[in-house]
Amino acid sequence: MKNTQSLCLLLAITLLCSFAPADWIAFQNTEGNFKILFPRQPQQTEQDVETGIGKLKVTLFMYQVDKYKDDNMLYGINVTNYPDTMISSDFKDEILDKFFAGSVSGAAKILTEQ
Repeated sequence: MKNTQSLCLLLAITLLCSFAPADWIAFQNTEGNFKILFPRQPQQTEQDVETGIGKLKVTLFMYQVDKYKDDNMLYGINVTNYPDTMISSDFKDEILDKFFAGSVSGAAKILTEQ
């Protein structure tokens, strides 16, 4: 039974990987210290955003998909450096959940204003 489950899992992974786009590029940002896959080269934009804790620099890396070429309209990542006093891995889960929910809604607002 265990071998059958393992074989099914391996087959499922193989099938799913066969549908993944082969032409994605590895985009690396040394300043933000991250690497991510994009379907194509993303465009970089920067803006200062006034927040409750002052002005923060937001850097967006986005690739907007041409119509009818993908199920998604946009691929992106945003980089914002917050003061150490605002975010820490030592915070409780509830605080972090609220922080990240606010980050997502703030990023969405920036994208809709462009």
